[in-house]
Amino acid sequence: NVKVECTDDKGRILVATKSLSAGQVIFQEEAYVFGSWHKFRCLVCDEAHDPDTCTRVEESFANLRISGDDCTRNSVGSGSAQKKSKYTYSEIEDALSEIEGIDELDRARTLLKCLRIYSTSEDEKDRLLSVFEELTTANLDKCMSCAAQIRENDMLAGIIPPGVADTLLGKLISGLNTNCHTLEDIGGSGLFLSACICEHSCVPNCNFSTNRTTLTLTAVRPIKEGESLTLDYGENYYRPTEERLIDLQDSYGFVCTCPACNGEVPDKSRAFECPKSSEHLAQKHTVFPPQWKCIGCGHQLAKEVQERYEQIEARHKEDPPESLEEVKNILEEKILKKEHYLLFDCLDAIAHQIASECVSAQDCIEQELELLWIAIIECIEATLPEFHFNKIIYYEQFAQIYVKLGDLDKAKEFFTKAYEMAERVVGKSELCPTTKDLESLAANPPKTVAELMRKYQNTSKEIEEQLKFEESLQS
Repeated sequence: NVKVECTDDKGRILVATKSLSAGQVIFQEEAYVFGSWHKFRCLVCDEAHDPDTCTRVEESFANLRISGDDCTRNSVGSGSAQKKSKYTYSEIEDALSEIEGIDELDRARTLLKCLRIYSTSEDEKDRLLSVFEELTTANLDKCMSCAAQIRENDMLAGIIPPGVADTLLGKLISGLNTNCHTLEDIGGSGLFLSACICEHSCVPNCNFSTNRTTLTLTAVRPIKEGESLTLDYGENYYRPTEERLIDLQDSYGFVCTCPACNGEVPDKSRAFECPKSSEHLAQKHTVFPPQWKCIGCGHQLAKEVQERYEQIEARHKEDPPESLEEVKNILEEKILKKEHYLLFDCLDAIAHQIASECVSAQDCIEQELELLWIAIIECIEATLPEFHFNKIIYYEQFAQIYVKLGDLDKAKEFFTKAYEMAERVVGKSELCPTTKDLESLAANPPKTVAELMRKYQNTSKEIEEQLKFEESLQS
């Protein structure tokens, strides 16, 4: 389905070798390295136990060395000829995750695994070097500084295998920071050597989903032969263009020139009322920058009106709304629409907070939760592309609220919407567990809150695993 092409301006990219249809799974691949950000998950086997007691950890990292005040770079292992190190695996990964530029436990764990691979054999070392030689690397200077901090740290210096200079260590850190994808269900990230070649677009033609350490790449719209495959690198689906540009520059070191950033398409996260909307019966009279032209009646805002709108927007950006009352007051000005990201951010935070606190139907009714979530869904459908992964999340959450309200017809409707969206952006149920789960929920939605909680037992299981791990540490 795809091939790798090298370009002068973008480096390696993935290109379709034939026409691909919307919803088609393009490929699946396993993570080269991965790590969980949950402390209760083991560094190697990903189970809920202390890595310092796991034999697989000792076997996997026997070739890594550490140093301490009273030991001389002794090998980590359980053999009788080896001294007991003063540092544990947990201490090492914790200290590594505190280095600025690494920052997270999952990144510390993926780096440790790369260093382990380097120490395993010449063949594995050569492959690792080849992999990272081809990866895009951003913020390399900062990552070189991370490498220097690791080498100067008494606890961490010994994890650096002989022959690994700071230039290579910095490149490993930068390559992981720039190219890893999120692993939703285990809570962490992984490096996928094919998916990381996809170039970025804020209006991508592909979506990725993960099931444990397997990534699935799916076309979200028809892709022509020879067209580059694109993904959205950030969680910026409801952010204004200026914020997206800054985030991508800071995180990945490039200026995005996709249609959503070069002004070719409207910035739908900044929705303003058309001054002439009161003259029309239709509701779809909205103005978006940078064109400042109403999508309903075609009215072009004068320069002075644009400036006034932006001044009002800047005032609310400086002091964003934090309550429903403040949102209502801003809407009464008839400048910002509820779909505007400043108002959506507030509505979204309140809706999720109330949803987490409401258990019974009466709770939901008293908090007017249904009306609030209807507004959220209207915002999502008006602002996001027609086929978008986050629509699955919102539809599924709204379905759960309808279960709490006891409206099973509406629950089925929104589980079905989530399932149909998953088929388009994740893949068919026979290939993708997420779609299969939603298909089951759409066919047979939970009838009670208790049944709903049982359906989503993975979250409860994760909490139980964390408690089990913490109890084991206490004992």
